[in-house]
Amino acid sequence: FPSHDTMKNHHSTQYGSCVEYCSGHLQLKLYAYDRWWEGRRLWGQLVNNSRSFALKVKSAGFNVETTEHLLNLIGIYPTVLKNHLRNEKHDSFPIEVHQPNFLSMKMHEHIQVLRKSGELNDQSVLFLNNELVAYSDICGACERIKTTPIPFVQQLPYIPFWVL
Repeated sequence: FPSHDTMKNHHSTQYGSCVEYCSGHLQLKLYAYDRWWEGRRLWGQLVNNSRSFALKVKSAGFNVETTEHLLNLIGIYPTVLKNHLRNEKHDSFPIEVHQPNFLSMKMHEHIQVLRKSGELNDQSVLFLNNELVAYSDICGACERIKTTPIPFVQQLPYIPFWVL
């Protein structure tokens, strides 16, 4: 018969294995939650950035046509980004291009046209540029989340420890 010390160590080993397995599974769930939370934070940043940019455009004193054109581009960007992240294309833009960057480029071009026409000075362009750059930053971060593979261990099914 096994000695009492051997049996005690055997139970400790089984208990330790179960605790390690369960805590490892919890770590993997937290990893998935972190990815979800980062995506949620980025989407909130996109909303805030769009609001801020729209307020700056509306308060800049552009003519009605220019203001409406820029507000339309700002308003459509989240939808274009969402479609891009789902590998869908928006009908309003060329299919073969990176559509979020294409839309961001159109906003940049419009701001540069306003600068060249004298409606915007260089200081105002810099004032609007922060929001324009943020669109690309947010898009890149969302793409990073999307393309980061889920670790192999996280793809394994959860087997309750009492089955082991």
